[in-house]
Amino acid sequence: MSKKRNCLSQEEIRAYTHDAISPKKQHDIEIHLLDCELCNTAVAYFQQLESGAYAADEQQISDAKEAITVRSNPKIKPLYKQAINRWAAMLLLALCAYAAFRYQQNTRTEQLVSDYLDELPSQTILLRGDKDANVPQSDELSLAMAFVQKADYESSIPHFENHLAQFPTDWQSLLLLGKSQLRSGNYPKALETLRLVITEDEQILEEAHWLQVMALLQMNRPEEARPILQMLSQNINGAFQQESTRLMDRLY
Repeated sequence: MSKKRNCLSQEEIRAYTHDAISPKKQHDIEIHLLDCELCNTAVAYFQQLESGAYAADEQQISDAKEAITVRSNPKIKPLYKQAINRWAAMLLLALCAYAAFRYQQNTRTEQLVSDYLDELPSQTILLRGDKDANVPQSDELSLAMAFVQKADYESSIPHFENHLAQFPTDWQSLLLLGKSQLRSGNYPKALETLRLVITEDEQILEEAHWLQVMALLQMNRPEEARPILQMLSQNINGAFQQESTRLMDRLY
């Protein structure tokens, strides 16, 4: 009968989760994982860290690494190792439970943002028209709008930027640039652009605030989004009043 192997080291866990081991070693580890709840938990924890679903702080990572190192050290005395095993299991199970909670929360927030972006048409697109004398026109803007209408937001971005280089106070185009950046997944840049919208046109400004909320939620910064949502929800005649109130009820 083969001798029961020690628990996985931190290096073994990392190599296993990265598929950076030989088939024989992988088989050996998987046989061990069949009988070791702690190592299963440790592998799941490290996989969540690598995927970005959970960002532990430095102390949590240090404690987890120490637990795994002690658990896998054959020189540790059996009685002391039993105590360490219990502590390590509780620590890693707690971290994984919290990781799962954070992952569910992030997924829920992303779904909410997706729902609201798909549900509401852009007020600015409805406002803008080629015959509007108050709106600066250019060939670059026409190209940008053509891509927006096709939902090819990434392709619209350079054309909006070229147009805005000529007309930096075209707030409608600036707003649409921010929305295209948001739709393309560049949330920090979208937030930066949307914060530049300082027009006195309340309808454009309100949509800029709404889209700032979407960008902040995508970056998992709901507390920064809260005061903007509160402001929008208090504007009784605003286009986003009901949606802001409903979103606050679902988030907070």
